[in-house]
Amino acid sequence: MVFDFFAISFKSFWAQFGWMGVLVNDRIYVLLFVLTAVASFGAVLWIVRLVRERKNFPAETHWAWLLLGVLLTLAFAAHIYYNLKYVQPQGRYLFPGLVPLAAFWAAGLYELFNARYARLVFALLYAIMLALDYIALAWFIVPQLAR
Repeated sequence: MVFDFFAISFKSFWAQFGWMGVLVNDRIYVLLFVLTAVASFGAVLWIVRLVRERKNFPAETHWAWLLLGVLLTLAFAAHIYYNLKYVQPQGRYLFPGLVPLAAFWAAGLYELFNARYARLVFALLYAIMLALDYIALAWFIVPQLAR
């Protein structure tokens, strides 16, 4: 049950369309999971560096990241709380946490990759996400909704 909750939430957060009836290929979910795991691991490393080297960062930086962390925690807590009453593990309920998620994942990817190659890594990730958007639309959404 717990695994199903997280699996459905994850899939519907990233790519589940048409009132939860249009799924994409499992290989795409695996790729998205790897990307999510890498970015999340980098975010943890970023937080560790932010705490360890706190004197190198202004106080405003710490407060901003703390606020983003609180917002992300509230988004996840609201998603879990809602599902205690109505079992609907839909990733769209995590959308209020998109800004903090994007900030943490961007910081995580930046932390993982050398700053010298940050533009290249960003361009590659951008191209991959554009390709995934096209694949989801052309291969899954349009054919299944056209029936």
